[in-house]
Amino acid sequence: MNIKTKTNLKKAVLLTALLAAAFLAGRGIAYIKYEKIDGRAIPASGSVSGANWGLGFGQEGSQPTGNATSEELQQYDAHYVGDSTEKVIYLTFDAGYENGNTQPILDALKKHNVPATFFVVGEWVDKYPESVKALHDAGHEVMNHSNTHAHYPQLSAGEVVADLNACNDKIEKITGVRPTLVRLPYGDYDDNSVNAVRSIGMEPIQWDVESSVI
Repeated sequence: MNIKTKTNLKKAVLLTALLAAAFLAGRGIAYIKYEKIDGRAIPASGSVSGANWGLGFGQEGSQPTGNATSEELQQYDAHYVGDSTEKVIYLTFDAGYENGNTQPILDALKKHNVPATFFVVGEWVDKYPESVKALHDAGHEVMNHSNTHAHYPQLSAGEVVADLNACNDKIEKITGVRPTLVRLPYGDYDDNSVNAVRSIGMEPIQWDVESSVI
C-alpha cells in the first residue's frame, strides 16, 4: 500500500514547508500513523457515540492525544498513532474543491520522490477528472472522501454505503482502481458509519496532524 511512506525527516520537514503554501481544500495536509495488524495498515476510526475527530497537542516532539482513547479504539482494531521511535510519516490530502494548486503539489511531491494518498470528493471528481487521472498517473493513491461530503452520522447505513459506492464508481472509472480507504467527511464518525464503511470492505482513515487552511 502506497500510504506508508518512509522518508528522511529533514526532507519531510522541507516538503511540509513547501506544501503549506499550496494545498487542496478539505482537511489539507495530514500526517497519519498506523500500526500493521495481519499485514494491514489500520487507521483510527469509530467510537461508541458519534464524535468529530479532534486532537490535543502537548510539548513539541510528543504524540498528540485523540478524543478517543486507545482503549476505545481497541474495540475497532484501530489506531491513530504508531511507534513514536519509528521515523515514518503518512502524507495525505483531502480534495473538495480546486484552487489551482493540484499541479504544484504534484510537482513538489515528484521533486522529493514522496508518494501520497489523495482523498477526493465525488463532486470534485465530476468537475476535475483530468486531475484525478494526473494523481493516479503520478503514482499516488486516489481514495474516497465521500460523494457529497455529507455528515455520515446523520445518514443511515444504507445511505452511507450508497454515497461511498457512488464516489468509488467515479474514481474507478478514471483510474481503474476501486478505492479501499475513506476519509470520513468532517472527521465525523459513529458506530453506524464505521460499520457501514467496513461492510463493503473499506477502512476509515483519520489523521493526527492537520495543516492550517489557507
